[in-house]
Amino acid sequence: IVLFLGVYHHLKNQMKENDLHELVEVLLAKTKKYFGVRTNSLPEFESLILNKNFKLVHSLPKKNTGVGLLHIYEKY
Repeated sequence: IVLFLGVYHHLKNQMKENDLHELVEVLLAKTKKYFGVRTNSLPEFESLILNKNFKLVHSLPKKNTGVGLLHIYEKY
């Protein structure tokens, strides 16, 4: 299980977009079963996840507290 919770939006201010997407791809490659993501920036890189043999299995909406959308993907 890889948890990528509340990290992407911080890293995108510190890394080049290509480097950040490469990091996500490395994390996806290391994921054996589940990849959990919580961020408001998910639309920016969700296609990377779906193109690496993952399917969305669970979703929770964004909370009023500023906590972003939660998606859980399963590797198939």
